[in-house]
Amino acid sequence: ILALLLSANTYPVTSTIQQFMCQLVTNCSFGILTGSKCLWLDLMQIFPAQPEHADALIALFDRYRQFYGKESDLSLAETFVTERLAVQDTRFLLAQVNHPEHGGQAAGFTQLFQSFSSVSGTRILLLNDLYVLPELRQKGIGRALMRAARDYARDCGYAGIKLETQETNHIGQALYESEGYVRQTGFFQYFLQTPAKESWLARKW
Repeated sequence: ILALLLSANTYPVTSTIQQFMCQLVTNCSFGILTGSKCLWLDLMQIFPAQPEHADALIALFDRYRQFYGKESDLSLAETFVTERLAVQDTRFLLAQVNHPEHGGQAAGFTQLFQSFSSVSGTRILLLNDLYVLPELRQKGIGRALMRAARDYARDCGYAGIKLETQETNHIGQALYESEGYVRQTGFFQYFLQTPAKESWLARKW
């Protein structure tokens, strides 16, 4: 598993909650994307998902889990997504395509978790999920979501973005590194499974 970090400008910190609620809308403003890809992005919006976008996100989230070998579980997806949107403890950025062939369709999403770096004493974001519908890939949507996450981090005063990916995800690695992410070395990642006795989804720290 690879861990990568993208540095961003540091902004004055005011209210953490207010900053995590920052809003953005982006479209085809990326100079390196031209031709048909630019047309797609010109007809697309990326914005922070709100509770009214739950149905679209649930469908995408369920397909995302299937991509990683899980069985379809719309109930799990609904519980997770609706509670995250209600509590606002993560940030979903949702890509919606208004292309004539896919009018108003939710095309993909990225999910950002707020975290901290104890060593540097700064706030960072964990880009935990990135997904684009298979039929809408190779159109620049994944790259646009990555750049929206970058802009969100900068606008909200986070020091950087961290992500992990599978060693076999060579396409993803190429995308991340082309966007300035730097592969981190010298660390091992560990995980301890702790089965919960009750549902943890709605529990607050």
